[in-house]
Amino acid sequence: MKWNKKRSCLVLLSAVLCGMVVFLKPEENLKAEGNTVTTGLPQVKSVLSRNNVGMNNPPKHVKLDGIFTLPQNTNSRIVDNMVIVTDDWKDLEGAVWSTPSNMMDLTKDFQFEAALFLGSRVGNNGDGMTFAMHNDPLRLTSKRGIKGENLGVYGNGTSWQNYTNGALAKSFIVEFDSFYNQFASDRLASPVAHIAYAFPDKIDTYSTYGGLVTFKHNAEVQVVNLASSNMWKTLSVKWDVANQELTYKFGDLAAVVVSLDVQNTFGTNQVYWGFTGSTGDAYSPNRAVFTKVPGIVDSKSLATIRDKSGASVDGKTVEAREILTYDMSTTYLSGKQNWEEVNAVVTNNPYVDYLPGTLKVDGVSVDDTNFLANKVYSLGELSLASPNRHITFDVRTKELSADQQISEVMSFEGDNHIENLPAISYTIAERIVKDNIAIDTIEPFNTAQKITGTWQLEDLREMKDVQYQINDESWVTLPEADYGKNVDSTNKWNVPVSQAVIDALDINKQHTFKIKGVPVELAFEQTDVQATAKFAVKPQDITMIGDVTDKTTSIKGTGTPGLTIQLKNEQGDVIKEVEVDSKGNYALEPLTPISSGTKLTISQKTNFAESNKITITVAHDVIEPTLTLTDAGEKLKLINGATYDVKTVVSGSEADSFVLKYAINGVVNDSLTKVVANPTADQKHSTTTTIPAASLPIGVHTISVSVEWQTGGAKVTAPEIELTVVAGGMKFTQVSAATSFEQGTITNKTQTLARQDDWNIQIEDFRGKGSQTTLYAKLSTTFKNKDNRTIVNPLKYVNEQNQEVAMPVGSTVKVFQKETTENFANVDVSWQKNQGILFDLKPGNYQGEYQAEIEWLLSDTP
Repeated sequence: MKWNKKRSCLVLLSAVLCGMVVFLKPEENLKAEGNTVTTGLPQVKSVLSRNNVGMNNPPKHVKLDGIFTLPQNTNSRIVDNMVIVTDDWKDLEGAVWSTPSNMMDLTKDFQFEAALFLGSRVGNNGDGMTFAMHNDPLRLTSKRGIKGENLGVYGNGTSWQNYTNGALAKSFIVEFDSFYNQFASDRLASPVAHIAYAFPDKIDTYSTYGGLVTFKHNAEVQVVNLASSNMWKTLSVKWDVANQELTYKFGDLAAVVVSLDVQNTFGTNQVYWGFTGSTGDAYSPNRAVFTKVPGIVDSKSLATIRDKSGASVDGKTVEAREILTYDMSTTYLSGKQNWEEVNAVVTNNPYVDYLPGTLKVDGVSVDDTNFLANKVYSLGELSLASPNRHITFDVRTKELSADQQISEVMSFEGDNHIENLPAISYTIAERIVKDNIAIDTIEPFNTAQKITGTWQLEDLREMKDVQYQINDESWVTLPEADYGKNVDSTNKWNVPVSQAVIDALDINKQHTFKIKGVPVELAFEQTDVQATAKFAVKPQDITMIGDVTDKTTSIKGTGTPGLTIQLKNEQGDVIKEVEVDSKGNYALEPLTPISSGTKLTISQKTNFAESNKITITVAHDVIEPTLTLTDAGEKLKLINGATYDVKTVVSGSEADSFVLKYAINGVVNDSLTKVVANPTADQKHSTTTTIPAASLPIGVHTISVSVEWQTGGAKVTAPEIELTVVAGGMKFTQVSAATSFEQGTITNKTQTLARQDDWNIQIEDFRGKGSQTTLYAKLSTTFKNKDNRTIVNPLKYVNEQNQEVAMPVGSTVKVFQKETTENFANVDVSWQKNQGILFDLKPGNYQGEYQAEIEWLLSDTP
C-alpha cells in the first residue's frame, strides 16, 4: 500500500494559519468643376490619328532616335518611342531633354505636335508634368529638379531673395498641374487641376499668401478631369519668329499665345526643350509621344475631295452612286533629317466604295492591291532631292436610306514625322437605286455555306442571267432557282460555296466575290448590274490547355502554324499575342496574373479574319494554407486527468480568415473550432488550443488538426498526434489548515461535540473509473492546552451505520471511502453532522483551549 499523507492542525477555539501554493498554466478627391476659361486667342487645329484610351495605347507616333537624352538621377525613361516622364508611383522626379544637336532654333519658325497622357484616376492625381524650354545645361547632367508640387522646374525658396533656389534656369514652361495644392503653391489659383505657363527662374513668378510662397499662374485654364480622362490628348506648339510669339494648344481647349523676349528669357537663340514631371503622395503616369518633332522635318500638305466638275465637296451634299476624286499632296520643305518611310493614309469610310484601278501617284497609275485592303500606300522617303508626292483615287458613294455625314481624315505618316490633315466633311444624300444587285455582308467562314444578296430591277423586269466569280476565276452562271423571278421590290439570290472551294482558298489573303446580273430589258445606259465584296476564310478554332486563374502566368494550346494568337480583355484590348509555331503550338507567356472574375477571350487571327473566340472567366485559384502542428505524427503519453495543448502555426497567400478544426478520434469537436483573422497575406499566426481532460479518458486517442480558408475552401490536415492516456494517482487538493469542534461546557455527563464548518478536505482521483478513494485518519498527538493539561483519546469515528470506532493516539482509522464513477474525480470528503469524526467531552476535564494534530492518509489501492 502506498500512502499519500497530509497534516492539519486541530483547535477548539482558535485558528492556526498555514500556507498554500498557487499553480499557473503555462485622397481627397480633387475634381475640377466649373466652366472652361478660354483665352479668346486663335485656335490651332490638330487631330490625333484615332481616339486613344489607356496609357499603353498611344496614337500613331514617330521614332525618337537621338532626339532626347536622359539626365543623371532622373526617374524618366523612353520605351518604344514613348517618353515616360513619371511612372504611376509616388515620390518620383523625372526629366527628359533634347540633345544638343536637337535644340530649338528660335531664329526660325517651327512647330511640333505631341500627344500627352496625364492619368486615369478621378482623384488623387499628382503632381503632373511640364513642357519646358531652357538654357540650363546643368540639367542635362548633375543638376536635378525639385519634386512634388514644384514639378521639377519651380524653386523652393522661402523669401523674395531666394524664391528661385533650385528653379530651372533661363526657362519658360507650360505646366499641366493635375493636383491642386490648396495650402501651398496653387492656393491663389482656382481649386482645380489646371494648365498655365510660367518663368520659373523669375522672381515675379512667385509671391506670398498668408506668409507662404505661392506660384503665379499665367493664362490659367480650368480643366475638368484634366488627369482622369484616361485618354491621350494633343499638345501643339508653334513658334512665330517674326512676332516673337509662342502659341500652345492642348486638346479641345482654346489656344494660348505668349510673347517671349528670347534674350531676356533664355539668353540665347538655341534652347533645350523637353518635359519634366513629379509625384508625391499623390501620383499618376505622365507620358508623351510625338507626331512632329521640332526641326526634324518641315513639310506642307494639302487634301481635297472633288466631284466630277472638279469642285470641292467640303461642307456640301453629294448624290448616291456619285464618283468623287480624293486628292492629297505633300512637300518636304526642310529638316535635320529626310522624311523617312512615308505612307499616305486614308480612313476606311464604310459609305463609299473605292474604285479599283484609279489610284495614281504623281499622275501615274500604280498597283493598288495593298491600298484596297487598308487604305495605306507607301511613298518611300522624301527629301530635298525628291520632295513632292501627289496621290489621287476615285470612290463611288453608296446608296443610303438616310442622309449620312462623312468626315474623311487623311494623313502622311512617316517614321520621323506625321502630318495629320484637317478633316473634310460632306453629306451623302438619301437614295436607293432600284436597278442594282447587292451582296449581304460576308462574315468570315470556314465551312460550306451560301453567300447571299438581293437584286432589284425597276418595273418588275426580269433577269436574263446571274453570274458570280471568286478571285477573278471563270464566271459561273447561277441556276434560275438560286435567284428567282422579279416578284418583289427586293429579290434574293444565293451562291452555294462548297467545302472544297473553301479549303483551296489561302487563309492569309483577302478574297474577292463578284456577282453580276444582266436584265432582259436594259435600262437607260445600262448593260448589267454588278456588286463586289471582300471576304476572308475564318481560321479554325484553337484549343486551350487547362484553366486560367488569378495565378496563371502562361496560357498554352494549339492553333494553325504561322497565325497570331491574341488574348484580349472584355474591352477588346490585346493583352498578349504570340505566333503559333511550326508544330501548331502556342504559349502566351509571361503573363501578369489577372484578377479573378475578369472576362477574357482568346482566338487566332489572320490580317483579315478571326477564329471563334474561347471565352474565359478568370477563376480564383485558392492555394492551400500552410499548417505547422507541434508534435505532428508523434506518439505521446498523457497522465489521466491532464489536458493537452495543441500548438499550431498557420499562414497563407490569401487575405482571408483561417478556420481551425480539431478532431478527437476522428470526430470534429465544434466547441474547439477557431476562426483566425488574416487580413494580410503570408502573415504567420500561432495558436494554442487546450483539449480538455474530459475528452481524453484512459486509453489511446488521436488528435488531428485541419485548417481551411473561410471563403476559399482549400483545406490542409496535419498528421495525427497519438495520445496514450494512462491512469494517474490521487492527491489532496485542499485540506483545511485548521479545523475545530463546537465549544463545549463541562458537566457531569459525557457530551459529543460536532464539527465546525471549517472542515474542508478535497481529493483528486486520476486513477480512472471504478477506483476507490479511501481516506484514513491518525491522531498523531494528545490534546493539550496551554497549562499542559491533556484530554485523553476524546476522538471517535461514527460510520454510516452509526457504529463508533475509537481513535486513540497513534491509531489509524478508515474514515471515508467512495468509488470513482468518472474518468477522474474531484472528491469532497464530508459526513453527516452526527457522523464522521466527533469529539467526546467527558466529566472531569479542565476547561481551556485544547489542540492536537491529525494526519490524513490516502490509499491508492484500487
